[in-house]
Amino acid sequence: MDKVYSETFLNISATAATSSNGGLFFSRRPELLLEDEVILNIEGLPGAISRKSTSEAEVALSPTSTPSALEWFEAYWLASYLLLLLRQLHIIFGRSLGVEQKGALETEVRIHSRANSKSGGEVVATRDSSPARDSDLGEPSGESDRKTLRRCTILDVSFWTNHVDRAPVNRRGWVLQERLMAPRVLHFCHDQVAWECSEFDAAEGQPQGMPNFQLTSDGIVEESRLKGLNPITDGKRLRRIRLQGHEDPDLHLQPEIYPLELWRRIVEVYSKTAITNPGDKMIALSGMARWMARKIGTPERPAEYVAGMWRTHLASQLLWRIEPVFRESEKDSFFEHPSTDPDKYRAPSFSWASINAEKGHGVTYADITDRDLFIEVESVTITLESDADEYGMISSGDLILRGKLRKTTFHKKPKGRFGWKLVDREELDAEEHTNVYLDCPTRDSQHIQGPEAGVYVVPAAKGERTASEESKYLTCLILQLVKGHERGPAFKRIGLTKLSPWADNKALRDQKILEVFPSDIDMPHQGYDAETGMHRILII
Repeated sequence: MDKVYSETFLNISATAATSSNGGLFFSRRPELLLEDEVILNIEGLPGAISRKSTSEAEVALSPTSTPSALEWFEAYWLASYLLLLLRQLHIIFGRSLGVEQKGALETEVRIHSRANSKSGGEVVATRDSSPARDSDLGEPSGESDRKTLRRCTILDVSFWTNHVDRAPVNRRGWVLQERLMAPRVLHFCHDQVAWECSEFDAAEGQPQGMPNFQLTSDGIVEESRLKGLNPITDGKRLRRIRLQGHEDPDLHLQPEIYPLELWRRIVEVYSKTAITNPGDKMIALSGMARWMARKIGTPERPAEYVAGMWRTHLASQLLWRIEPVFRESEKDSFFEHPSTDPDKYRAPSFSWASINAEKGHGVTYADITDRDLFIEVESVTITLESDADEYGMISSGDLILRGKLRKTTFHKKPKGRFGWKLVDREELDAEEHTNVYLDCPTRDSQHIQGPEAGVYVVPAAKGERTASEESKYLTCLILQLVKGHERGPAFKRIGLTKLSPWADNKALRDQKILEVFPSDIDMPHQGYDAETGMHRILII
């Protein structure tokens, strides 16, 4: 499929269709293609152009003057309300205000936020160099007053997300690699036709190009284009956006980390899509994996694929997680875990592909690094159903991990949460830890509670990568012992847990959880180094 779609000229997508009978064409409202334009007096607005700088064609303001998301929303809704009111009164800007039609107007300004204030972004205003005339503004005014009036276009930053990314067709797993690998895609959406290629997104209402923003809980943030798959340009830009203005903590991994950043984004998007036959999950990504193997590695030596991950820096990639969904009602609030276990074996438990997570937030891929790690992958084995396709279906898999096993006891807490305590670690045993991300509670929650459940944690890494040293959490793998395995003590992954330097201070003080005890040799393992306290751990 990588050859089929990558060698096409144009892929036509019935993006708004909910089934194979939907087709391309729907009834549409032509008025939605009209641009929303307003005349604004920008003097005094946060981040606005001052009178002293109005002679410049482009003005970049310092991050300290960047307006907050709330201020942008207030301006957006005020402008939208005024425009709606004027339309309802049948007032046409060109007649009532004496404004010439677009194209003849000498001054036109488009203001947009490249990033929110938290990421240290900037606000840029571009316009023609000619000042507005009194006739353009509808009434005589002084020179200084004219220079603060601007004609602005209101942009719907959620258009691409709602009409393309979350459209019915693009929520299907099989479609993602078709969309990614085709050089150009023509999307037939509700109300508009949209264009997507490796360098440009556009729609009928925005033929000059769509802004790369998304509306999130943190406000309006800059986003990278999905079809941007050039590691040196798009991978680098995606990493910059992820770092949110922080200095890169892994400069030594550049540029090899850029294609891995692209893969991280592909997995996070793909994990939110649905597959009718769960057994197809690896196949529906195989074309994209084969294509990316030559980017992460080289065309002559493609990178080694490991059940949805890559052998290079594999230890850090094992720390993916599935976020619970927070639900709130009038009576109660709780955390829901909509992830499910496939009916048939699909991937080893250490791979994100072993879990269905499309009904929640999908998979959160791990920060890729080779630093601040307390685990090491000694070996990994993937057995394929067919030797003809190294990116296809898997019959079995396992890896040997070097790390420090710590016995625990898990218990359920209110509101859909879980907690755990260490066992036989002296004063650390009394401390409860509650920052838990189980992969599939519907499968495991009844079998992991109590001292006889055989649940262990393995301290794995410090993070987040951009946090200060004293603020970094300790991320641990959660493993459960598999009884009666033919190769001796073996584990399956069931989740992830994080220890906070504030809430879990006993375990993290002087890295007490990593301290070696004489009894550590009695843990279930495939080998033990008494000097370092490291176990050889088989994960299937």
